[in-house]
Amino acid sequence: MIERRNRSAFWEMVDLIDPSRRRIAWTNICKMDEVGGSRPPPPHHWQAISEPHLRALKEEIASLAPRVILFATSGYCADTIASVLGNLGYKSQTLGFRDGHTRLAATSDGAFAIETRHPQGWPTSERNRVAELAKKLLHRSS
Repeated sequence: MIERRNRSAFWEMVDLIDPSRRRIAWTNICKMDEVGGSRPPPPHHWQAISEPHLRALKEEIASLAPRVILFATSGYCADTIASVLGNLGYKSQTLGFRDGHTRLAATSDGAFAIETRHPQGWPTSERNRVAELAKKLLHRSS
């Protein structure tokens, strides 16, 4: 994804954080699509299939040891993300703004996790505020 560019709201947000894309790793929380589809299973199926996906996510976080994690999701797995973060030692932090979607957590070792909505259909100013927060936290922990 370093060389390939597309105009999706997700990748535009990534480019606001790191235009070189060399300081990011990208993964999906849900590791499979619907049969014959190009989207994750519907929310009502998530709980039944989430366990192996979340185990893989925990392994990725442990292996990569990121300083900043940005979860840009459609929202239906927010509770399970919070559980994964709690199991990994992340604690809720005060966020300098309220948009009804974004939450911040941190570990005692200085790693951060931002949970927010997927940027598709979100006003650019709101999306940019989350991207600026991610950049600030990356530079703070460098």
